[in-house]
Amino acid sequence: MAFDVLTIGDYSLDIIFGLDEKKGHVHLDRGKNELALVREDKILVDDFHYAIGGNACNVAVGLARLGLKTSYQTFYGNEWWSKYFLEEMKNEQVDLSLSLEVPRKASNYSTSIFFQNEKTILIHNSANNYKLTSSMFTTKILFISSIGPNFESFFEELSDHVYRQKTVLAFNPASHQFEKNLSSYRNLLAVCEFLFVNKKEAQKILDLNEENDINNLIKKLIALGPKNIVMTDQTNGAYLYTDEKLFHCPIFPYPVKQKTGAGDAFASGFLAGYFYEQPLTDALRWGTFNAASVIGQDGPHEGLLRKEQMDRFLRENQQELVIKQINL
Repeated sequence: MAFDVLTIGDYSLDIIFGLDEKKGHVHLDRGKNELALVREDKILVDDFHYAIGGNACNVAVGLARLGLKTSYQTFYGNEWWSKYFLEEMKNEQVDLSLSLEVPRKASNYSTSIFFQNEKTILIHNSANNYKLTSSMFTTKILFISSIGPNFESFFEELSDHVYRQKTVLAFNPASHQFEKNLSSYRNLLAVCEFLFVNKKEAQKILDLNEENDINNLIKKLIALGPKNIVMTDQTNGAYLYTDEKLFHCPIFPYPVKQKTGAGDAFASGFLAGYFYEQPLTDALRWGTFNAASVIGQDGPHEGLLRKEQMDRFLRENQQELVIKQINL
């Protein structure tokens, strides 16, 4: 069966809770950008919920809601949340024919701590062995993210496949890539149609600890080979590099409840705009509206827009987002 998009990467159970600064026990060092919790104490949690997540999973749900025929390849165990995962993917009409159950497997898990509207994430990833499948040769778009340990051989195979087949590859490097040297995934960057990163991820890819402006980061990422670069920068909005030009899109002024899955919502909105043959500058609006809707709800999936909702956002609010070309 042919799909519009195939997303590949680990899914997880996301535990999400918020800490109230008025209750103490937690301190923020703004100079070092470090969050400190009181040791050997019980800390009251102001808000709590859990959700199925993971970058590739979130993007799969986002694209399915926007009308794309979507398949998702991952691994799952037999914990209680695996049943929750399977049920949610079925309800969202995300195909799992390429996914594999591994009994007694420890599925991925994360805890997101929200403090002053920003999050810190604790992550556990199990080692999964992804391999090329025949379905990768028929899908129109591949999205890769949240690949855990032992990713190197799969990325080499995938790089060769994308290069030979001219597949549209969208790639969002994740934690385990940043733990390794750039050389371990540089070939995949070189064949990307779309590289999705936030500003901090860009600095990790380039091994730059000091503050760098967007232009400098974009120029250094361009040298790695991706054709188009989409970079988000929190409240500063999003940037698109394409055809040797750099564009900026502001954020959409929407109430913020939490930011889990905002980057994935942006990626799925942008890729849907691309799939529906919108100019890439308009695809920026799709991503921005999708991300704005998600941060107004709990968890990474609740606020994801459906196609008719996206169409309404575009009709009613497009003038709110003035996209400008900026000097590179």
